[in-house]
Amino acid sequence: MIFKSKTKKYALHSAIQDGDIEKVQQLINKDSTLVNSKYKDGTTALSVALKYKNLPIAEILLSNGANVNAQDNDGHTALHLVVDTIQVYYEFFEKYPVYCNDHIALLLKYNADVNIENNQGNTPLSDAVECKCVEPLAIMLKHNSTGINKKYDEGETLLHIAVRNKIIDIIQLLIDYGADIDAKDDNGMTTIDYAAKSGNTDVFNFLTEQWVPWY
Repeated sequence: MIFKSKTKKYALHSAIQDGDIEKVQQLINKDSTLVNSKYKDGTTALSVALKYKNLPIAEILLSNGANVNAQDNDGHTALHLVVDTIQVYYEFFEKYPVYCNDHIALLLKYNADVNIENNQGNTPLSDAVECKCVEPLAIMLKHNSTGINKKYDEGETLLHIAVRNKIIDIIQLLIDYGADIDAKDDNGMTTIDYAAKSGNTDVFNFLTEQWVPWY
């Protein structure tokens, strides 16, 4: 029985890789639990579909009950993996594949969690800030900005990370969604302190212009 289950699981993942929509639908119709099948490393059928850029199959899986927030052995959800793909492209080409926006939009349509942490404590939002791409971040924040001031490693917020990376467009976007300029990391440093320490006058001047004293 276990062997048969594994065979069906691998048949689905293979059909996804081949882009065989008809086969995928047939397998799911026979056994709906396959939509949440995983490889040994925790990779889900949904992640495989997105890896192979097959949005129609991803939608079939989701509409048939695939868990959009399922995590692999590293704690990555499908949304983490899409953002990580953007990061890899950006590091090599200093741009990101536009099709990833459609992938993100589909996952958010099925309520993907933008604040879920992987094993390193990173969320899709923090990964998006690190990869320095404004549009994917904007799509996710429009869906859910409740974690805008969440604390990450060493007490950094998303705004701390953006200031450290010196990307004014992302800094502006985060502030527009309510990022706290006065938030302090574990060492008591605010985002303005970060900007001053970096020596980047453009970022420092931008932040001080946005800053409103609370007293």
